[in-house]
Amino acid sequence: MMEYREYPHSEIENHWVFEWDSSIALVERTKANGLSRIGSPRLLMERGMAVLVERGGRHLFVAKEVEVEASADQVVALRAFARDLEGALR
Repeated sequence: MMEYREYPHSEIENHWVFEWDSSIALVERTKANGLSRIGSPRLLMERGMAVLVERGGRHLFVAKEVEVEASADQVVALRAFARDLEGALR
């Protein structure tokens, strides 16, 4: 089940944060506290949020100063999270 968490960081005060397992996505808030654009799904890591990229036929999670190879299961889970979030919010 997807879980909503609001993080108290000023950098994301204009977004809702949705998290499931270690997948995370920011969703833009409207002025009426509704939902707007859904950001790219990311992996929540100790050092921040990492975006999934494909480089040279390999999938990597990339964050500031960190690149970690993504397993096939992680890629499937992140894509399922993105699909489920989009379906739930639209």
